[in-house]
Amino acid sequence: MNVRDYEARFSQLYHFAREMDAVDLARKFIRGLRHELRKLVTSHRFATLAETVESALAVEQEEAMHETERLRRTDRFNVLWRRLCRCLEMVSFDGEVAKDLSF
Repeated sequence: MNVRDYEARFSQLYHFAREMDAVDLARKFIRGLRHELRKLVTSHRFATLAETVESALAVEQEEAMHETERLRRTDRFNVLWRRLCRCLEMVSFDGEVAKDLSF
C-alpha cells in the first residue's frame, strides 16, 4: 500500500479512536508505515499528521526514484553484458577474431 492509500484509510479509521492530540496522531500514523519508510520518518518529530504524511510521501518518492535508477543501471549492464558475450562468441579458440564484428 502506498502512502496516499494508507493516509486515506488512516483518516477513515482514526475518527473511531479515542481523542488524540496532533503529536500522538502523527506517531500512530508513523507506526503503520512500511518498515523502510518508518525507519526514515521516525528520526524526525512532527507536530501534525499533515507534516508526517508530507515527509512519508517525500521518502516514498525518493525510494521510487532510487529504484528507477537502479533498474536503469541494471538494464545498461545487461546490454553491455550481451554485447560482450556476442564479441566473445566471434573470437575463435586460436585467438583470431571473426571478420564480421557488427553488433
